Amino acid sequence: MSKAFNTIDHNLLLIKLKDVGASPSMINWFQSYLTSRYQVVRIGTDVSDPLQMASGMPQGSILGPLLFNIYVNDLPSMSQHCSPHCYEDDTKLPLSFRLHDQETAISQKNQDLTKIRNWCFDNQLLLNPGKTKLLVCGSRKMALKVKDFGKSSCTCEMRQRPWRDSGHQFNF
Repeated sequence: MSKAFNTIDHNLLLIKLKDVGASPSMINWFQSYLTSRYQVVRIGTDVSDPLQMASGMPQGSILGPLLFNIYVNDLPSMSQHCSPHCYEDDTKLPLSFRLHDQETAISQKNQDLTKIRNWCFDNQLLLNPGKTKLLVCGSRKMALKVKDFGKSSCTCEMRQRPWRDSGHQFNF
């Protein structure tokens, strides 16, 4: 996602807080916390006029990551074929398949990507095409037999074992 913490819609967040069981008084508190906030930009000694924040989380807030996780809590349910792994604004959609099932895998991957793109649109979040990557893992022999997955809007990378991601090493 692109600028995810800055684009959170306050009204949608309040609805999602209600959906996860927040009490009316808690929702009122969060509404008060999120509204009537202003931001300024300082460059050297110059300071801009205050601008009211209509969306986003207050910069450096302790509640920001928690509220963002509540905001994206329903994102994993959009996927029908992959098993999403989410960490803040980073989402991975692993899909394991046998080589002879790759046409089905391509179709399933594209279906899930379309659903996630639509979810992002509905929730006023932007996907970052520059950070959207398709990672195909396997042996060198297998990689030579994999058809072109690059027909989608993401960059395709081929990885062989072992590889690291987010501090974890994967062997297959």
